[in-house]
Amino acid sequence: MKINAGILLNILRVLTWAGFIGLCIKVCSLMISFGISIYLNPVASSNLYMGLDLSNLKNYDSTAYIMVVFCIIGIISLQTGMFWVLLIIFKHINLMSPFHERIRQLILSLSILSCMIGILSKITFGYTSRLMGQGMRFPNLFEHIGLGDAFIFFAGILFFISVLYQKGIELQNENDLTI
Repeated sequence: MKINAGILLNILRVLTWAGFIGLCIKVCSLMISFGISIYLNPVASSNLYMGLDLSNLKNYDSTAYIMVVFCIIGIISLQTGMFWVLLIIFKHINLMSPFHERIRQLILSLSILSCMIGILSKITFGYTSRLMGQGMRFPNLFEHIGLGDAFIFFAGILFFISVLYQKGIELQNENDLTI
């Protein structure tokens, strides 16, 4: 059975929509539970989202608690942005003439977002590691902040792809001019 590129593109589009909606739900749930833990019920910090327990940190230092939660929200928001850019790429891609400046710019945007996620993850990891050195415990935290190194590596790959894409645009334009 041969899989058509158009069918594969549609499957990827559906999966990207699922990921985007899931991340939107995750970031909204985290923001709502964070707001509840700050203003209404401090016990909510013991289960912010899917087992994320920052109650020890909130009891120890509320400023550090706010900073860590903002970093987590920032990481997830940037990941959501990456999925949104992917959806825009799927909307604008043309398999007959794939090399366009708009697609290259979107791939470059993915690279920048991925780099930002990696840097923010590394900063959050470093900050929470310092807090762990002071005796804090963060169950399930590292599932939510991700692997910064992987995102930075991914950013480099995407940047290289955008450079290759630029070369493809030049060759496609040159080819269009000769015909």
